[in-house]
Amino acid sequence: MPSYSRMPAGEFAKVNSQTGEPRLDILRRIMRSGEEIPKIDGAMIKILNNQENAEAIDRIESENKAQKIETNTGTIISSLIGKSPVFGGAGTGAGMTGQTSKGESLQCVYCVALANDSTTKPFLEYNQDDLKKALGKTKVDTSFENMMELDASWHWSAYWTAKTLKKKGYLNGNMTFHRGDAVMKSIYDAKTKAIKNSNLPRFSDDKWNPGDIWAVARGYNPKSLPTSSIQELNQEILKLLKEKKLIGISLKKITKDSGIKCEILNAEDGLETHQFKSGQLMVTFARKGSEFWRSQKGDIFFDKNSKMDVRTSSALTAPNVEIQLATARGGRAGWGEITQTFKKRLNKTVPSNNTLKTIAKDLNAKGEKSRYANDYYKMAKMVHPQLSKDEFMSGLSSPVSKIHSKIAAIYVVSCLVNSKGSKADLVVTDLVNFAGSKSDISSAYLKVYQ
Repeated sequence: MPSYSRMPAGEFAKVNSQTGEPRLDILRRIMRSGEEIPKIDGAMIKILNNQENAEAIDRIESENKAQKIETNTGTIISSLIGKSPVFGGAGTGAGMTGQTSKGESLQCVYCVALANDSTTKPFLEYNQDDLKKALGKTKVDTSFENMMELDASWHWSAYWTAKTLKKKGYLNGNMTFHRGDAVMKSIYDAKTKAIKNSNLPRFSDDKWNPGDIWAVARGYNPKSLPTSSIQELNQEILKLLKEKKLIGISLKKITKDSGIKCEILNAEDGLETHQFKSGQLMVTFARKGSEFWRSQKGDIFFDKNSKMDVRTSSALTAPNVEIQLATARGGRAGWGEITQTFKKRLNKTVPSNNTLKTIAKDLNAKGEKSRYANDYYKMAKMVHPQLSKDEFMSGLSSPVSKIHSKIAAIYVVSCLVNSKGSKADLVVTDLVNFAGSKSDISSAYLKVYQ
């Protein structure tokens, strides 16, 4: 039985590094679903779905302290919950790290296995011999043994993703699949040359094309990609994707065999547009009403039912916005992109992260007497007119890291709420397009997600 690292409150404040989902949100989801998770000794438990546990999880976030959690085997301290794969961790046995590379490499193997299977067998009929045979048509940077150490949820995800790709016509027996190898490198090398030849500044690989794995038709060599301009390269990438000769595939972990989406993105000229709806900085509870300092984030609602949150990923790091999908995070735009679009669209000079840290420390040390206290209270009140001054000021004794994340959310959300006309729409459009790797120099890719 594997053992796991502890999960003190500081670990719960972070996100799953593979999916980007906040760990406390994962814990809440596990409580509601009744999913089993391990303690640090590997023993499996279920978190009881009751009000006491919901409030205990909220206190982990607000007080940054371990809390008592009721389970099907008795009450435990939350720090005894194991840092298992669902939280982005792994067991302490050899080869249990690096889940991203393992999961993406495993996906390549399942793609080959299903592409060469005319009947698409049920999941449980694919054994290690089948998968090892499929490995011959993959070029990945993870050993077969390390892939097989991933828990069953990753295998199910890889199977469901491959099954969806096959149903949509993106898998066939003439394809090889690549992750972290020379073929994949040659694709991004072409991007680098095309960017340079277009006299454009550097542009990260994943923002040009976030393909986690690449499918290549037999007989096609990516070294023949054109590089005279980024526009010419992008046209060729789209053409090859439609011809199923070269496909960059962006992956999200799939949790069930329904509601799986498979879409080509960046296929049309021009960018998508989005509409800002509202912003929120308070967490609402049925029994207790709304509380401002219960969370360290803010929410931005856009279009019909879409949402992104504003927060830090870990203590005092630069804040970002992330789009929220049903089972995973949907892409991220950093503080640099936020700064850029606020200046361009709203003519606002966003505080740097160092400035935010300075303000947070001053607020924590001086409370209501801080020269920043009234300014940030007024911004928060723009979003929530019902917010009392006493409630806002009382939260300034929170940990500096929480204040830092919260004031970033206050600044961003209040500016959008207070914006005139369509300016907030333009900001949201910029952030969503960047988070989703959509820009006028981004290329087409295939995305599989729920």
